[in-house]
Amino acid sequence: MTYDIYLKWGLRFVIFSGVLISLYTLVMNRSLWHDAAALALYFLSKSYSELLRPLDSNQVAPIGFLFIEKTFVLLFGDYDYALRLFPFISFLVSIPLFYSLSNKITRSKTIALLACGVYSINLRMIYYSSEVKQYTTDVLIGMVIIYTAFYYHANRNKYSLIYYSIIGAVSIWFSNVAIIMLFVIGLYSLYNSFFVGKNVNVLIPIFSWSTSFIIYYALFAHNHPTREMMTNYWQYAFLPLNPFSVGFYEFLYDRVLLSIFSRSLELGKFWIFGAVATLAGCIFLVKEKKIPVVYLLLAPLTIHLLFSSLKLYPFGLRFYLYAFPTIILLYVVGLHRLWSFINDHLIKIPNTLLLFPVLVFYYPLSKGLPLEKQEIKESMEFLSKNIEKGDKIYLYNGAIPAFEFYKRYYPELADIGIDYGSEYREDRRRYIEEILELDGEIWLVFSHVYPFGEPTESEEEYIISSLKSDSLPIQAEHITTCSSVYEISIE
Repeated sequence: MTYDIYLKWGLRFVIFSGVLISLYTLVMNRSLWHDAAALALYFLSKSYSELLRPLDSNQVAPIGFLFIEKTFVLLFGDYDYALRLFPFISFLVSIPLFYSLSNKITRSKTIALLACGVYSINLRMIYYSSEVKQYTTDVLIGMVIIYTAFYYHANRNKYSLIYYSIIGAVSIWFSNVAIIMLFVIGLYSLYNSFFVGKNVNVLIPIFSWSTSFIIYYALFAHNHPTREMMTNYWQYAFLPLNPFSVGFYEFLYDRVLLSIFSRSLELGKFWIFGAVATLAGCIFLVKEKKIPVVYLLLAPLTIHLLFSSLKLYPFGLRFYLYAFPTIILLYVVGLHRLWSFINDHLIKIPNTLLLFPVLVFYYPLSKGLPLEKQEIKESMEFLSKNIEKGDKIYLYNGAIPAFEFYKRYYPELADIGIDYGSEYREDRRRYIEEILELDGEIWLVFSHVYPFGEPTESEEEYIISSLKSDSLPIQAEHITTCSSVYEISIE
């Protein structure tokens, strides 16, 4: 009993520390990176009605998310914090909801605390908790949909039917992945109602969801101008259709198994232990005759993979984040059941040792902090302190959205001439020609440099080395996390 108290209080401390760390990342207020900045610019300059139109800069986000972000900007000002607040709140609210959902599924407060512990200190979840994107909202809405489904099937009264219908219909407007969750839940409800409970009332919420989806699709998704571009850009995130091809199994290995357990769960080269524990969780739940639970937890990922093979929705880390809590829950169930088996049949092990598979997640978290991505604010701070009247700025094309968002914070840059660089993926020499058309003291500003994170020479490296070979030495430079500033002089 004493050990059980120690375990529960230890897990509560882990969850609390995760909340504090996520608050720390919010307060640290890292720079908005390219895509987030491009989206943020809309909240500063567009009205609610303008947000209903397709966004420029190849940005896509649910209308409900856009409207809430716009409202937060109007309420709290056009600052980073205002934009990060809704994703952060979504993460905070998801923690107690995940606990409640885990407890409802497993009937174990210990498992629920273990799952929330892993969830709260996961590096990916903490990163997205302060990202100006809809992904933590996807997580929250996914949980709400499952929770509402359990509530409806447990009660089957007028009020649960109304909640089930309305929440599902509204969720479509706030999350692009809600339709995946509703498709899975809908199939479960149809089976449960027609073959088990003989209840046709379930057609009411399904009709409500379908109507909401048709309206949303017709207004905002059909013939969307970014569809072709997105399909080409995310082509590596689509499961090959041919199950007899090598690429099909390479995708499952790298983009599913390694992506989930090695990169998302942050288990690195020990990912196989996470995969085995998760598989064990599925097996134990099936043995306990909780097949509907396994279906509700795993079917969304299966349907998502099917959608990706049809090129309807890419399968990538940020896109399947909504299903991450279910993976964590299965992982924790597997660990707990394996511990129980060992404890009952082999050797008595204090349950406080269950803290260890949770505490190991502090290691990747400590290696990943501070959570920075493209710290253009540091570059702009250096630039504002060193630039002089008459100097010019050449803005690399990838740096434009973030620079434009933060420019108003640096009055020293207000009267400086800015040359906005173009994109020359197929002919890098054009970058040099573009820069050499300028004259005088030129400050080159880089961020979101292509190719992203690959070992090949980046466009920034090519540009700087080419300028040096053209006898244009670097007179000053400042390099920070994925952003940099260089000064050159062109006669």
